[in-house]
Amino acid sequence: MTRLQWLLAIFSLAAMTVALMPGPAGSAVAPFSAGWFVLLAAAGFLAGALRLDHLIGQRLILSALAIVSFLGAALAIAALDDPAARGLGFWCLLVGSWLAAWLLVERLSALPDTKGSLGLARRLAIPLLFGLWLLILWEVIVRATNVPTVLLPPPSMIWERLTGSVPILWADFRQTFLKAVIAGYAIGCFSGFAVAVLVDRVGFLKRGLMPI
Repeated sequence: MTRLQWLLAIFSLAAMTVALMPGPAGSAVAPFSAGWFVLLAAAGFLAGALRLDHLIGQRLILSALAIVSFLGAALAIAALDDPAARGLGFWCLLVGSWLAAWLLVERLSALPDTKGSLGLARRLAIPLLFGLWLLILWEVIVRATNVPTVLLPPPSMIWERLTGSVPILWADFRQTFLKAVIAGYAIGCFSGFAVAVLVDRVGFLKRGLMPI
């Protein structure tokens, strides 16, 4: 592991430790709940796996990182419905999950490039993880800090509005794109082609328009 990967692992596990502690510091996740237990088990396995990096397979470490990052994100999003849970443990849970996702991307990027479906999956997973975590951070930070939706709505609200406005969006798409853009593009291409043929065939037009 590189120095950056070690730092990401240490800070991620430290943040998870604070988030999983019973009491006010870890109030984001209910102690001994199913999510708490699974996240604790995954974080514990990850700590051992990173310590025995040369003995444990790469796939097991990547799986543990994926579980820690996305389960932690799911628990943080679930805690948004309870304002009392947005304490130190909540933010440590979010930061620890994000650092685990960062470490996951780092380790995926360090894998040797291979051909075939596995190589394609790895190349697609890296930008997808980055984009997905941008949406997660956007959602959690905006809702947890009560940013006015007029200034910056969360992605969930945008998605809900999009899915609820499909008939209006389809009507606008049909009127704007299908009836206007495509027709204008076809007329422009045909007109340009016709003018080019005339300029090539008519000497008067060639002498007058070719310099332009």
